[in-house]
Amino acid sequence: ITTHTHSSRPYIPIHFANLYTFYVERIIRDVIIAKMAAACCVAANVKAVFLVLLSAFAAQGSSRGPCDPLTPEYCQLPWPNSFFTRPDAAAATGLRVNMSQETWPRDSTGRGVDPVEWNTMDGFSPFPSIMTYFPGLSDSGLPHHWDMETSLDITSPTIIMDFDSGEGNSLGRSPNSLSSNSVM
Repeated sequence: ITTHTHSSRPYIPIHFANLYTFYVERIIRDVIIAKMAAACCVAANVKAVFLVLLSAFAAQGSSRGPCDPLTPEYCQLPWPNSFFTRPDAAAATGLRVNMSQETWPRDSTGRGVDPVEWNTMDGFSPFPSIMTYFPGLSDSGLPHHWDMETSLDITSPTIIMDFDSGEGNSLGRSPNSLSSNSVM
């Protein structure tokens, strides 16, 4: 056991059996924040509310360090995350991944990941699992991977929203796909 460089919590290598619980807890917290923001948007302009929320989050992180201030106890979360990018006009996406060695957990010998290769990329893959941290929340009622359309139901405990349109997006549908019916 070693300690993450930005946390007093011990860093314990996570095995696949623990990954589901580890990441689902994080997803649930972000989903609750998103649902509260979505509820505010019912009576207000969607973009305006989200811009206010994003400004508040940006103000929290104005003294930019290697970890996202939303979940400092788990430095790389939420993931994927535009916090770990920088503007780059030469990149096809206009962005470049921007991570430091301090962003990554350390192994038992104190070694971290070398971010050089990561920092050559112009963004993150459109198909990673969305991961975040929600302390103390249950994963009950989450949509199953075989029925992601239930994530669009009003009673779903999750929501992924298109900031421009204000419409919900199924957890199984790629927001970057050419067809609005493409399912990941």
